[in-house]
Amino acid sequence: MAEADFTPGLSTITDDAHIALPRSIHAYQMSDDSMRPRIRQGEFALLEECRDIADELDEEVLVQLRDGKWQLRTVQAYSAQTVTFSAYNLSSILKVRRRDIAAIFRVEMIVPPSTFALMTDRPLCWAARDANGVEYGTFPTYDEATKFGDAVAQRLGLDEMRYYRVLVPSERAQAEARHD
Repeated sequence: MAEADFTPGLSTITDDAHIALPRSIHAYQMSDDSMRPRIRQGEFALLEECRDIADELDEEVLVQLRDGKWQLRTVQAYSAQTVTFSAYNLSSILKVRRRDIAAIFRVEMIVPPSTFALMTDRPLCWAARDANGVEYGTFPTYDEATKFGDAVAQRLGLDEMRYYRVLVPSERAQAEARHD
């Protein structure tokens, strides 16, 4: 998870008409389609750290469990010992002991990579991945990505390659900026 230092679009108006900016915004990029249809691979969830679970009833949250798993859920109920979440599919209820929760973040918005790039002034590139999500490289243009992807697929005997818009890794963007 990356912490971002942009807040203008995420401010809220309080009862006394003042704008309250979040303390900090975190960005979580979805690495697979396990939480689809709510969030797709490559999309970003912009998150605010949850300070009090009582403020999150019926709110969408991203929960990090102590075993390292992430869950995109809605807070349904809580007690001193547990928190009850529902999924995008309301029939899927998850009751978790508080001690098994590493962190809870309120989902402010979910955005595609292109929107996130505009919000953070980071360039986009094309990633070539196989059907299992293994990434073989990133390229400035779609044509370069597909040319490389076709060569990889032929050499490795892969049936399918997929191409995604992704952010240029920050260390690569910094190196390119120094080179220019």
